[in-house]
Amino acid sequence: MAVVDEGRKRVIGIMAAILVSLHMRTADDLFGGPQGSPRTDKLIAASIQWAEKIMAKLDERRQESNTNEQPRDSDEGEG
Repeated sequence: MAVVDEGRKRVIGIMAAILVSLHMRTADDLFGGPQGSPRTDKLIAASIQWAEKIMAKLDERRQESNTNEQPRDSDEGEG
């Protein structure tokens, strides 16, 4: 299992919470009962998976943009 830093965990958690909240229709979905709700548990699990996929896609794009950047010539504009 990959090591995930705390900041990244927080971002994934926030993204997952937003995704879950978009799909909860009632307060019962949010709070459930003492035994929990299978629907809520599935929503949370799916939202975490989507948040992780989104973060992976962002990482890919950041790496692509870093490799596509042209090195800047320090002599440019002088002379």
